[in-house]
Amino acid sequence: MENNSLSEQLVYYRKLKGLSQEQLAEKTRITVRTIQRVEKGEVTPHLRTVKMLAAALDIDVDDLIQLDNPREEVIQTKWLLLLHSAPVVGFVIPFLNILFPLFIWIHKRDDNPLYDQHGRAVINFQITMMLVFALAFIALLTVQGYGFFFFIAIIPYTILVMLINVIAVLKTNKCYYPLSIPFLKRTRAPKSGTAAAVCLLSLSALLGNPPAVAQPSTVQAVEEVSEQKLEAFRLFLNEFRVENKIPSLSVALVKNGEIIMLESIGFQDHDAEEPTTAQTTYLAASITKTFTGATLLAMEADGHLDLDADFTTLSDWDRRCDWLTNSGSIFGGGRLDNGYEIPALNCDIPITLRQVLQHRVQGEPGTSFFYNPVVFGRLSNWIEENTDNSWRYWVKKYVIDPAHLEHISAGWRDQSGGEVLTNLAPPFRHTSDEADGLAPSTLPNTELNASSGIIASAKALADYSIALDEGRILPASLREKMWTPPKDKDGETAPYAYGWFTQDWQGHRLVWHGGWWPDAYAGLLLKAPDDGLALIALGNTDGLRHEVDSLTSAQIEKNPLALRFLEVFVADQ
Repeated sequence: MENNSLSEQLVYYRKLKGLSQEQLAEKTRITVRTIQRVEKGEVTPHLRTVKMLAAALDIDVDDLIQLDNPREEVIQTKWLLLLHSAPVVGFVIPFLNILFPLFIWIHKRDDNPLYDQHGRAVINFQITMMLVFALAFIALLTVQGYGFFFFIAIIPYTILVMLINVIAVLKTNKCYYPLSIPFLKRTRAPKSGTAAAVCLLSLSALLGNPPAVAQPSTVQAVEEVSEQKLEAFRLFLNEFRVENKIPSLSVALVKNGEIIMLESIGFQDHDAEEPTTAQTTYLAASITKTFTGATLLAMEADGHLDLDADFTTLSDWDRRCDWLTNSGSIFGGGRLDNGYEIPALNCDIPITLRQVLQHRVQGEPGTSFFYNPVVFGRLSNWIEENTDNSWRYWVKKYVIDPAHLEHISAGWRDQSGGEVLTNLAPPFRHTSDEADGLAPSTLPNTELNASSGIIASAKALADYSIALDEGRILPASLREKMWTPPKDKDGETAPYAYGWFTQDWQGHRLVWHGGWWPDAYAGLLLKAPDDGLALIALGNTDGLRHEVDSLTSAQIEKNPLALRFLEVFVADQ
């Protein structure tokens, strides 16, 4: 990529669109400084930066990146030749005419739009010809005369079209495959797993062997969630990130056990030089409580504890309870701005582990819900005092290890979480003192306790959600118990069960938990378990958090991101 060519093209198209550098920065969330450096040819931007600039200018990436370097053109031509000639192997080994170019396309499609375009064309043509060949074979056996000519014409036609395209690539870098069925269509988000599934499903049909029922089909999940909906949601995410000043935003969507969308949007730094990736990690904050719920229920099932045991036997409970009730904190008792009277903690009354886990410790324990993360966090201390292992050991034993989670760390002292920490998006806070409204923030304490401490990527939490659904963490009966809230003293169903908020939205059951480190991080794990859907979102400011009353109720639909997810994907289930 030549810097001078890119810088000239960027200046040309920016002025053509009538945009100043500041306006372009606002549309892309790339800093003015970075745009200035790119236009001066001082830096070679990441491909993702170029894509964001092209999208903001409503042009193709090709319009900004021109391959003036002869060596780059030669390399590009060689890859295109390989893509178009690779199906020849299929004449020797069946189905490699599809699988070989598929492999190349999956690994090269993001490097250059031409690789994506040509790869899809080759794969679509080869799948189509395989299907036509199967039909021709049936015609050979059932249709006299014409069936034979139809059958013998397929292979010569295939070879001829391949040769024509190899020659066309050498001369014009263009391709044309007539009669192709567009199995793989152009999308902005990589879906390598989906692409592979489409091709394997086609091959399976040719062989007469349907896919195994035990392996959920990404293709089916994507068919159930239209590409139009996914694209509309991606556009919303980009607008939401800008509006709420979230430098780095990672979002995953899960449908029926498959990740159907994984978006990594923005940059981890002020200068837009460290793009967000699928491996980017964040402090999950209170989403950790869902891990706690699963861990304690599993420990009780295995006989390691009794959830009705007395939590107040914790060695420092008297001191801490006395401090909390006299600190002026709402978690010791008081009044909310809406007038709600918070019952005070009673330090002289026994409280069970179950009541702490369900946030039912204020006033008379077990009678009503009030979200108390301070008391909840001490559950890990009680576990460590009453078992022979650390809290980290139990969380790994019952959640992280059986779910085979990657890109996740149980606190910053987790010795196996080094890679996770190197991919941690640094936190930012909102401020009116900076031109972009952002300033670096202090990294919060990331030590693991029952309330917080999990550090993870959006994909890791999506895999966690899937593992819950598949029964790899808890059996179905315990999972349902974890999501079943108790009744309050007045007979109303509480909004919180075992480490999860629970509620109904337009007839759909929702279970969820948010995470929030003020001026640093925010996140959301929202599941519609009966619909097979889940949303995971993580960001490195607290812009994901909105004023939702989670102290006394569960109303996640008041969060704009959650509401859009519910309206687009859940409402019509």
